[in-house]
Amino acid sequence: MTSLSPWSLLTDAEQGILLPKLLLPGSSNEVQGEARVSGGEIFDNAMLDEAERLAPDETQVAERLLTLRNFMTQTGAGSADGLWQHVEQLKGVRRSYLELRVWDRDRLIRALVNIGFVVNREPFWTIHRFDSAREVTTFSDEPSLHFANDRADEPAYGANYFFVHWDVSSAWFTKTRRDRGLMARVKVVERLRSAWRHRTGFAEPEAVHSSLSARSALQTGEGERVTTSI
Repeated sequence: MTSLSPWSLLTDAEQGILLPKLLLPGSSNEVQGEARVSGGEIFDNAMLDEAERLAPDETQVAERLLTLRNFMTQTGAGSADGLWQHVEQLKGVRRSYLELRVWDRDRLIRALVNIGFVVNREPFWTIHRFDSAREVTTFSDEPSLHFANDRADEPAYGANYFFVHWDVSSAWFTKTRRDRGLMARVKVVERLRSAWRHRTGFAEPEAVHSSLSARSALQTGEGERVTTSI
């Protein structure tokens, strides 16, 4: 046992939503008793590797939990029609990065296209050889959710295994900011700049959380019913 169990830091509601995405195929999805304990062990293993479990870092755990909560918020976890329903199994969580297996790659890609994600339009230096789906944001300086199945041709992974993260800036956006200079208003130039910024790493979990909160507040202010943040 670890001195700090990430599973114990979740609410009962969060545990109930996560449990079916943790248990191995064929396992019971009951949310009580041994199933819940087993799910908690799988979750802790997904959040921390062996060395980290010996001496968990509270800041690191907090960042990974916020990453997971950001993903649950953006994919509509708990709703009947969000992207969350396409997730079969959560495989791992790190800082603004997740690995997961989906039920069906084709259905996920169609769902992403239907909500406006840009699929497989990558710059020439991309490492994404297979499906790459990027969220379209309002501005280029917003975090952008990115799905990729880079190891689709490897038997241990396959086409249904996705690597998910938030890019620190968005290569696909609908508006430019007038206070960023003349060249920043040229979308092609700003798109290239944004793509180049991806080399600095993923977006901070707090930045993603702030962006999602701002979008939710904007939608609520417009009188729309918010079910997901994308």
